[in-house]
Amino acid sequence: KEETFGEMQETPPMLPIDESSEKVWFTDEKRFTVEAPRNSQNDRVHAAAQKKRDFEPSRLLRGKRQFSESVMVSLGASFDGKTSILFIERGVKINGPSYCQDVLTPMLSEIRQKMPDFVFQQDGAPAHTARQTVALLKDNCPAFIEPDSWPPCSPDLNPIDYFIWSAMEEKVYRAEKIRDVAHLKSKIIQAWEELPQSSIAKSILKWRGRMQAVVKNGGGHVEPFIKN
Repeated sequence: KEETFGEMQETPPMLPIDESSEKVWFTDEKRFTVEAPRNSQNDRVHAAAQKKRDFEPSRLLRGKRQFSESVMVSLGASFDGKTSILFIERGVKINGPSYCQDVLTPMLSEIRQKMPDFVFQQDGAPAHTARQTVALLKDNCPAFIEPDSWPPCSPDLNPIDYFIWSAMEEKVYRAEKIRDVAHLKSKIIQAWEELPQSSIAKSILKWRGRMQAVVKNGGGHVEPFIKN
């Protein structure tokens, strides 16, 4: 997701879906770190002092470890339900075969139990657009948004990106410091269980309006102009 909408050369097409957005299962992956994420822009100090010793220790920018233990998380959400958390084991290379086996197969099985008639969504990551992945989706989904119908970078169009991840981060890192990966996993599961379905549904109701805003803006980034 390094490309921005502003860098896209063409206006992304409207997604060819006749079904209600209430049938769409949105999916995404994210890496959570043991160390809480921080915005270094908020920590900078502008002053006339030339040397480090001229600052009080409490005013210095706290260093962040270059590497922090982490875990990759995958999940799905719809207007009426959500999947279990899937943890992708450390060291597993996410390619077409591993994505199909470790993520897509168990996720689709759970979704079918919750909603037999559904539309499956995923972004354009290489593992998602691999031939094996597309073939599995064709065989196991009533309908899915094909790779050429989803913009290459779409954080403005996925409720998991524009709402769920930030809501979960707030819960995961609130109140206590994460000790290790096991503690991090337990906090992620708890945060997902406690996230109200009504809040997820509300974010999904904004999806079509966001699609229209992106098209109206010629494919440009629209998040700053959308009232949540």
